[in-house]
Amino acid sequence: LAQALVEEINHALPKAKARVARAPHAERLASLIGTDQMEVAILSRPEAVAMADGAGKFAPYGRIPLTWIADLGGYLLVAVADLPTRHAWMLASAIGEAGRAKHPDTLALPAHPGAIAQAKGVALEDLPRD
Repeated sequence: LAQALVEEINHALPKAKARVARAPHAERLASLIGTDQMEVAILSRPEAVAMADGAGKFAPYGRIPLTWIADLGGYLLVAVADLPTRHAWMLASAIGEAGRAKHPDTLALPAHPGAIAQAKGVALEDLPRD
């Protein structure tokens, strides 16, 4: 799934130079995200919620403010809450153009403002630079 998304993102946004980074387990992702070494990740829904809540196996990392950019079925493309709005918009757009993204009405995580703007049809140039 990650490799397919990277290919789709790089096709739509060649300057992004997206790449897959693997982690041996989700706890390592929590460490990378929680220390600002990674901004986006693909997580299962339960892992995303637990990571955001700092629950279960993620308790040692504390609460990590996550937002979702795309619902990929059993998985979510999540991002740190402070990911620039324009970046989240571009990711949501690239994934949406590939026919993968879904925008459910409710998830246990908040949607990223950039993903919301893209889903509502707000143009990239109308977004504030943050």
